[in-house]
Amino acid sequence: MNTIYPLTIYFDASCRLCNSEMQNIKLYDSANQLILIDCSAPDFDDMVCKVNNISQTTMMNRLHAQDANGQWLIGVAAFEVIYQTVGMASIAKLWGSPITRPWAERLYPWVVKHRYLLSR
Repeated sequence: MNTIYPLTIYFDASCRLCNSEMQNIKLYDSANQLILIDCSAPDFDDMVCKVNNISQTTMMNRLHAQDANGQWLIGVAAFEVIYQTVGMASIAKLWGSPITRPWAERLYPWVVKHRYLLSR
């Protein structure tokens, strides 16, 4: 997939683990190609959810990223592209490797389910 920037990232900032990860990634976004949107904010504009038939809960429970052409990346695929975007190729390769990706795909839902506990 050829990602067209900016890449808008929808994440749960009420989760300290999620928020910390996104804020740390943003520190490396020197080209300002990432837009971070907190899905948990009381003033979150859920129009993107309605237009794309995605519930806010679903968006909060799996990292969602949308490029400038409207293409969606969800979960592990989103992480891979996000890390590529900020020049962290080695971490991106871990998310996308044929060896580690299946493990990441299996582990990611468990991490999401326990993210508040893991944030402590």
